[in-house]
Amino acid sequence: MKILLKSVFITDPTSQHYQTNKDVLIIDGVYHSINNEINQKDDDIEVIDCKGMCLSQGWVDLKSDFCDPGSEYKETIESGLEAASNGGYTHVCVLPSTKPYIDGKTQVEYILNKSKNALTSAHPIGGITQKGQGNELAEMYDMHLSGVQFFSDDNLHVSTGMLTRSLLYAKTIEATISVFSRDPSLSNGALVNEGIASLRTGMKSEPSISEEIEIERNLSVLAYTEGKLHLTGVSTQKAVNLIKAAKASGLNVTASVNIMNLLFNDESVLNFDTNFKVKPPLRSAADQKALLKGILDGTIDTVDSDHRPKDVDEKEIEFSNADFGGIQIQTVFSSFNTFFPEDIQGLITAISINSRNIAGIALATIEEGTLADATIYDKEKTFDVTQNSIKSKMKNSPFLNKSLKGKVIGVINNNKYTFFE
Repeated sequence: MKILLKSVFITDPTSQHYQTNKDVLIIDGVYHSINNEINQKDDDIEVIDCKGMCLSQGWVDLKSDFCDPGSEYKETIESGLEAASNGGYTHVCVLPSTKPYIDGKTQVEYILNKSKNALTSAHPIGGITQKGQGNELAEMYDMHLSGVQFFSDDNLHVSTGMLTRSLLYAKTIEATISVFSRDPSLSNGALVNEGIASLRTGMKSEPSISEEIEIERNLSVLAYTEGKLHLTGVSTQKAVNLIKAAKASGLNVTASVNIMNLLFNDESVLNFDTNFKVKPPLRSAADQKALLKGILDGTIDTVDSDHRPKDVDEKEIEFSNADFGGIQIQTVFSSFNTFFPEDIQGLITAISINSRNIAGIALATIEEGTLADATIYDKEKTFDVTQNSIKSKMKNSPFLNKSLKGKVIGVINNNKYTFFE
């Protein structure tokens, strides 16, 4: 592997070359030379004209459902990783909500074995409880020995007792517990946000307090256990404020927001488009604004794709019966850049640096001598979202047949590289 990136703009804030145009020579998966100009002397070197393009550390997604094993007709490890690499991701944390559930080393090793030669690396998320049923802790130690650093029961509720036990246990192996904050007694059966969406559609709603009181509980348990907690799917203004206060008090807490909650608010569900039926529900415009501010000021650490492939029988039906979620991993960058182009560096820092730290993935600083784990992207080129350009097996995207501003040009990882044009 020998490639020379000519005149690429470096957007890695941990690099001494941050916000400069450089020639970057990569040999055998390592940054061999980074200079103002590198003259090609080896015919084996592939030269890529990167004028107008950016180079960052490879992007990391903390929450994707690849449906494998159990529902391979919707997605496989291979198709999910192909979609991820096309979306600029070099690492993906794979949710445990498979069949069987990822609650032991056998399931972990299945994913690792299926992805071992891939360009984009898969990182299995271990379940907190056995089968996700909330009754007994999963085999956390065995999964950790197989490489798991991150544990979650996805969108399932974790009881106070189980959260306490898991945080205490995770502390002994220096792992992170991730929870989705919802009080089921307030949110079960909810379809939309409480507010304009519920008033105008008549559908059952989820109040913001369902998330907020659960976050307060989670933070109280964290303070007691002194563990390491990640709050996923943050969606309300008050939740952002709670997290900000918790960080200021010294709690070891991180947080992420799903891309859909950044881009849209509850007015998007008024026409009953099931592509906007997501969990957590799309909140108010004020919540949406607070979430973006939280990303930019560092209160919210990163942005998740919450990639969830669904087939037509699950989405192209009545809103009340449709499944939650959509495919997002290939459009996170382009959609954010389309909606908030002036804030794109905030996203890049979040998904290239902060997500790595949360998932326990080593930094890949763009410096001579370090392993090349990087994403090349163009903020000005257009990405046409079509049936053919979507690499996921499912096509349930709110951006289908639309054009987005910003395109991933290529990814480099595991001594491999692919350029998409």
